[in-house]
Amino acid sequence: MAKAPKSLADTPRNARDGLPKKPKIAHASELKHGEDEKHGSSLRNGENVSTNQNHALWRRNTKGMLALLPDLPLDVLFEIFGHLLPADILHLTRTTKVFRRVLLHRSAISIWKAALANVPTLPECPPDMSLPGWTNLVFDSHCHNCGNAHVRNVLDFNLHVRLCGKCAKICLFSAKNLDEKSKRDKLILRCVPFSKWNNGDIQFCLLAAKNDFLKKMGDPNRDRNAFVKDRTTAIKVRKEHAKRCKVWFEKQVAQSQREVNKIKNERKEAITKKLNELGYKEETKYLEKLAVDALYSWPPPVICLLHEHPSVKVPKPLTEQMWLNMKPKMIAYMADVKAYRANEERLSLLEDRRILAHRAWRNYREKHPTTRFMPSPVTILEWPLVRSQIELPSEHAVTEVTFRVLFDKELPGFLAEFWQVEADKLARKHPCNWPCIPTDIYGSGVHKLELAICVFKCRGGIHLRDPECDPDTEFEPPLFYPEFLHHPCNSIGYRHGRDPEAETDEEVDALDSNPSLSVDKQYKGCRRKAWSSQKLDPDEKASRVVKTIVEACGQDPRTTTVTAMDQLDPRLVCLKCTFGAKPDGERLCSVWTWRNAVNHCMKVHWGSSAVTWQKISDEDVVQARVLEAKEPERRHLSPLRPKIWRCTGCVDDTQDPGRMTMDEVLTHYDYVHGLDEVEAYEEGELYMKAPECAPPQPLTVKMIPKEVKPAQDI
Repeated sequence: MAKAPKSLADTPRNARDGLPKKPKIAHASELKHGEDEKHGSSLRNGENVSTNQNHALWRRNTKGMLALLPDLPLDVLFEIFGHLLPADILHLTRTTKVFRRVLLHRSAISIWKAALANVPTLPECPPDMSLPGWTNLVFDSHCHNCGNAHVRNVLDFNLHVRLCGKCAKICLFSAKNLDEKSKRDKLILRCVPFSKWNNGDIQFCLLAAKNDFLKKMGDPNRDRNAFVKDRTTAIKVRKEHAKRCKVWFEKQVAQSQREVNKIKNERKEAITKKLNELGYKEETKYLEKLAVDALYSWPPPVICLLHEHPSVKVPKPLTEQMWLNMKPKMIAYMADVKAYRANEERLSLLEDRRILAHRAWRNYREKHPTTRFMPSPVTILEWPLVRSQIELPSEHAVTEVTFRVLFDKELPGFLAEFWQVEADKLARKHPCNWPCIPTDIYGSGVHKLELAICVFKCRGGIHLRDPECDPDTEFEPPLFYPEFLHHPCNSIGYRHGRDPEAETDEEVDALDSNPSLSVDKQYKGCRRKAWSSQKLDPDEKASRVVKTIVEACGQDPRTTTVTAMDQLDPRLVCLKCTFGAKPDGERLCSVWTWRNAVNHCMKVHWGSSAVTWQKISDEDVVQARVLEAKEPERRHLSPLRPKIWRCTGCVDDTQDPGRMTMDEVLTHYDYVHGLDEVEAYEEGELYMKAPECAPPQPLTVKMIPKEVKPAQDI
């Protein structure tokens, strides 16, 4: 048995325990002549002479410090080292070769045990590791393969290794490369330690451990069954030990983070106190409020928060010298905060004024209910007369009454111009030339948009977010008057999207953040935008189909309006589906309303203009309506309860629930408005038909129409 050395000089030079040797940390007194020349050259390059002289004086004063420590008796050294922490012992092994030899000698085992005992909560050393190796795994921060420093978090207690990202790709073997059907691979999974590296989803093992296991399994002199049994038992023990180590390590990390946070908070409070003494108390209070708001709001503030400032978040206690060094930076930072605060207060005031204007607009709409298409709240906010009131200097008082007076006086003229300009702009997009000269859409004449053949389609996509919209169908019914004027894509847009009516990105941000413009109850992630028919395109195919149907009903497409067709309410037979055969009193045919006929042709016949129609007799129309009323029951469907109603009190409000059934209207008024006798009010007072919604159509029925006169077909 080897004899224990009595002093450091007696320790053998070949004592090692598998610890990776780190670069030598040279003492200041061990600087070589070449390094002195470096300092001399730096002086010649113009560096501070007194600073370098101070460094030289420090080197002279520290020369010989602890120089006699290696000459002390080992029992004295062991007693001293026994009071150190494991990380300190580990660092001592890397200071000098003499210390490394004595601390890695077998006789120094008591030092490692005593040091580890100074961390009472640390789990015991695994049986397959030495105490220095265990200390190196737990308390070091170097990669075990390349020696790269600061590899703190990529640690695995099951694999007993710490690797950097680059070495992990080389030293680890993925379980995905193993076949569970293979007996050999099954043994590897059972007998080699695997772990989810770096908290990932894939199991890895050390490539060296896998190869070592296969090598031992290939030994013909080894009892394989006993070997596999021993390895399986060892793996279970290792996993249990790794779990305890992981819990301990996470607690240590949390404790360390708490200590760092405490130091940071104390430093921040000290800096805040210094700033308050300089007269920045309002700015520091504003930053505290901003930090709290940032936890619950998005997007985060543009300006750097106090606790995130590079000079504040340093985990070091604040000293007077540190404060003197950072004082100019902090004063400049406070100037930026002051300017940012003034700008944010101005933006907040503008937003409050927009909310007041929106509230006054809603009040105006309640006092003047109408079925006409109306400008959106954003259009009103962008109206120059309203905008000038919103952008008045901050010292001017602007209230809701200010906007109410303005609306009562100026809105009638603005609305008349808005209706005419927007209607004519949309009419010019459609290729239909009847009537040639558009007349007032709400006057005595017929406007082009009112014609049945004036059909549009939308490419906006907002309406697809409607809960009643079927996401699985690609067919979208064409839009007739007045539905396309009230279409949601005209006045609603995606939040955080570019608004073509806004002039700057700042305006878009202001509209996005305005809570009164939200329509999340109807369309998630959307808000109101300036009214625009930009997303509406002429549906020429549908227009040609309508022209054919109108002519089949004996009407003039140049003058027949949508309202006239709804009042006529004809029933038609598709001669394309009957292969050209007309009703003769014997043939069973599908009978369509004129709107359903348009949808049928667009969906089934791809909008072909070659499809012809025949209007059935008025007598058969009466019978068809009777059958349509019974059709849901015949198909075992519940009665139709279309969502065609809207609450007049919630128009343009954030609480607007959108289209509702009549039962939902009653429930809405009971819970939201506190009214339970809605039936006593007439349509248009508390509720109205949704103008963007087409009239509900009955189910298509099959019947045997009689033969009609030649004048009724085409």
